[in-house]
Amino acid sequence: MSKKQAQKESKDEPKDFIFPTELVEQVYEISGGADAYKGVILCVCSPKGTPQIYTRFDSIVTALGMKMAIDQWLADEESKIGPTEQE
Repeated sequence: MSKKQAQKESKDEPKDFIFPTELVEQVYEISGGADAYKGVILCVCSPKGTPQIYTRFDSIVTALGMKMAIDQWLADEESKIGPTEQE
């Protein structure tokens, strides 16, 4: 492959997206008052297909509660898919 072809291909590739962490912080700040259970988990996928997860919590209790909520959501989504042909 020539140098020109390699440069053209690298220009055509999408750049990996990096979510601005300032936005995660802003969502966290509006998710509740000072005495509220505050937390955010944000999952995004870059143009290259790379999953990215951003988190911000006010306490370990909130983090564990949100993890349990995600676990339940994942279980619900898996049950919608149903058994695979291999099972």
